[in-house]
Amino acid sequence: VGLGAYLLYSAQNTSEFMYRVTKVLPVPVATIDGERVRYSDYLMKYRSAEHYLVEKEQVDIRSDDGKSQLAYVKMQSLQDAIADAYAVKLARELDITVSDADLEVFLKQQRRSNDGEVSEATYNAVIKDYYGWSPEEYREAMKSKLLRQKVAYAIDTAATQTSEAVNQKLKAGNGDLQAIANELNTAK
Repeated sequence: VGLGAYLLYSAQNTSEFMYRVTKVLPVPVATIDGERVRYSDYLMKYRSAEHYLVEKEQVDIRSDDGKSQLAYVKMQSLQDAIADAYAVKLARELDITVSDADLEVFLKQQRRSNDGEVSEATYNAVIKDYYGWSPEEYREAMKSKLLRQKVAYAIDTAATQTSEAVNQKLKAGNGDLQAIANELNTAK
């Protein structure tokens, strides 16, 4: 336990082994408003960004520039994991969920292009190549993304009020969208 705590918190070990350990043992990397931020979520994001830098950007992570880029990626990954955890907390409070059907629709949409739909196997190979993620990790990351999006829409009361005001004006017979936009912009 002591060695594990040292490797995670003092040495900040980001190895594949420590990632797998934190997937099994849900240890926190931080807390936000009482919500624990799972170390595994942070490491999944960090290791993906590191993979991209090394494999696609050809960054030498032992150089001063590479170390600087990794420090930035580390900070960004932690902030992203914290934002995901906070979204989970708000989603629980607001009774917001992302169903498997929502996720499947999103993933299918991601595989579409102008030339048709890319096969799931091909898409998974690209995700693995660019981000180092398994299909399960990619699904987990996209589910978090969708949940954050749903929560953001739910708590954005200004956008909801604006949308309702536009709908009311359209139902009242005012079809001039420019005039509605001008009126709503000056009302703020």
